Amino acid sequence: MKPRFVGRLGPADAITLANAGIGFLAVVIAFADAELAARLVLLAAVADGLDGVVARAFGGSPAGEYLDDAPYGPHTPPPIASTGRGNY
Repeated sequence: MKPRFVGRLGPADAITLANAGIGFLAVVIAFADAELAARLVLLAAVADGLDGVVARAFGGSPAGEYLDDAPYGPHTPPPIASTGRGNY
């Protein structure tokens, strides 16, 4: 028995969900290895750009509009960069 959502998600939706997973993994790994976490964030950024390209090329799904906000949430503020040196 397959889950109900399996036939409803398109390729762009899979990339969006992978983006969310990579972002979560980056947060978890950041405490142990900041360099690896930074690389994962860059990979997630590439996936974020790629999902739109794939959706336009292969067509989106009805769930895609809602999933596109999944990695960030609808009201997430932009990230705040800091050098970590106390210079704000």
